[in-house]
Amino acid sequence: MIKTIRQAGFILLIVVLFVGCGKPKSEPLENTPTEIVISENVQDVSSKEETDVEPSVEEETKLSSYNQADDGTWEYGGYKYKYRLEIIGRMPNAACDTRIVFLSNIEEIPFDRAWKAAGLSSNMDDYFSPEEAMCIEWETVTDLNGNLDYSLVTDSTLKEKILADYEEAYEYWWWFFGGAPVNFDYTLEEDNSTYVKFDYPGIETMDDLKKFLKKRFSDEIVQLKLEDNILREFDGKLYALDAGRGSDISIDHVDYVVYYDSDKNEGEITALIYRHDFDEKTYETYLTGEIDKEYIQFTMEDDGAVFNTFPTIW
Repeated sequence: MIKTIRQAGFILLIVVLFVGCGKPKSEPLENTPTEIVISENVQDVSSKEETDVEPSVEEETKLSSYNQADDGTWEYGGYKYKYRLEIIGRMPNAACDTRIVFLSNIEEIPFDRAWKAAGLSSNMDDYFSPEEAMCIEWETVTDLNGNLDYSLVTDSTLKEKILADYEEAYEYWWWFFGGAPVNFDYTLEEDNSTYVKFDYPGIETMDDLKKFLKKRFSDEIVQLKLEDNILREFDGKLYALDAGRGSDISIDHVDYVVYYDSDKNEGEITALIYRHDFDEKTYETYLTGEIDKEYIQFTMEDDGAVFNTFPTIW
C-alpha cells in the first residue's frame, strides 16, 4: 500500500514536470517513445564516476541522495548497485527529451522501460525491485538537438539514406587529412614534402576533384579544405600529400540522431560521442559517463545530403 501511494505521488510530480517541458512542435510526434541513443545495440552509460555532462534542463528532480563507495559501487537506501545509468530519450507526444538516472545491478535499461519504471506505468510488471534498480534522478533536456525547428526522423528509409550519405562523406573527409587513395609508383618532392599520385576512378585533375566533392560538401567546405594543400595539382595531374592521421582513443562509440525539415529540405545530424577510459586494475575499458555532442548540418539535393558543417570525429 505504501509503495502504491509513493508511486502515485511520484506520477503526479512527473506529470506536472512533463506538461511544461519546452517548445511545442508544429507537428505531433509518433505515439511511440524515441530514444536519443539510436543504434542496433543500445548501450546506456554505465559509469564508475559522476558524469561531467551538464545539459540544459528546464526541470530536474533528484529523488534522494546517494553516494559512490570506495569499490566503485553505488549506495542508495541500504542497497548496493554496480552501475549508474544515464538514459536519455523522448516519451510519447513529448516536445523535449528526458534524462533518467538509475542506480542498477542490470547493465542496460532501454529508455522505453526506464520511463515506465520511473513511475509512469500503471503496470506493476514494468517496475524493478529495489535489489534490481532504482530511479534516482529525472530531468527534461532541451539541448540534445541543435535546432528545435527540425523534426526527429522516424522514417527508417529516410534516416538510413541520410546516414549512408554521411558515411560516404566521412570517407571523402579523410582525403583532406592525408588519407586519400594514392598510387605509390608515382611520387614527387615539392616544398620539402612528398606527394603521391591521387588514384580514384574519374578523378584526374583538381577540377575533377572539386566537382566530385561538391556532391557531398558545400562549396565553402571544399574551398576551405583545399587551401591546406594536402591535395594539389602538378602538370595537370592530381597528387596527395603522403601523410597519416591519428585517432582519438578515448572514443568508445558514436551514435547518431537525425532531424529533418522536409519543407526546407534541410536538417541536422546530432552525433553523441561516448568516452571510455582504461581500468588499470581489471585491464578493461569502461564508459566514463562523458558524452560529447557534435552537430552536422545538411541540405537535401537531388543526389542526397550535402553537408554544410562537418566536424572531425575520429
